[in-house]
Amino acid sequence: KMRGLRGTVVHCPSKQIGNGIVVIENALVVINDDGVIVEVVREVCDDSISKVLKSYHIEDHNLLTLDKDHVLMPGFVDVHLHAPQYFFTGTATDRPLMDWLNHYTFPTESRFGQNAEFAEEVYNKLVCKLLANGTTTAVYFATIHANATMTLADVCASRGQRAFIGKVNMDRNSPENYIEDTEASLLATEQVVSHIRSKGLGNMLLPIITPRFVPTCTPELLLRLGALAAREGLHVQSHISESN
Repeated sequence: KMRGLRGTVVHCPSKQIGNGIVVIENALVVINDDGVIVEVVREVCDDSISKVLKSYHIEDHNLLTLDKDHVLMPGFVDVHLHAPQYFFTGTATDRPLMDWLNHYTFPTESRFGQNAEFAEEVYNKLVCKLLANGTTTAVYFATIHANATMTLADVCASRGQRAFIGKVNMDRNSPENYIEDTEASLLATEQVVSHIRSKGLGNMLLPIITPRFVPTCTPELLLRLGALAAREGLHVQSHISESN
């Protein structure tokens, strides 16, 4: 079934700075079964709306009309987001990077593997907050735990946020209670990839290979994660010199 959204559309069709914002009044946004915008019809007045809806096979009950003072605009995209760190957002800013990781971040992230209810609560609050403020796509670092990472994927799927979900990989230079065996890290990554793909959401929910950074990943782990990414056609994310 086709759906339609009628109202004022605001967007920036060009990546070039200074090309301006485009405002389309009385627009009809045509959306297909997969949630993809297939066309934006301009200047759809009251007299012509019925004819236009019929031409796109949109039934009246599948049309949403915005209020006069509302606008439709593209959602924000957050391309680097550490989901578990939402727990201490706005705090823990008093230490340099490595001290900060060991004092605040790693202890917090380790909790996500110990308490499933805690992980689900934090991730639900995070995704709801992002969506409420217009972030409709996010690229996530989760934790080293497969189950908690799959929980994040489940939350994004249920809330309707487009997401790239990464199970973090760390097999050296990490706390005793927050480190992986190389083989276990790879197997857990494959488990997360399989879980996300089993949901059948296509580009709405994608796995992404996520070695935290070179200090916490052995060369063997990095090579094998790279091979996994190449074999499965997966995206990759990490960090480079973020303390500079």
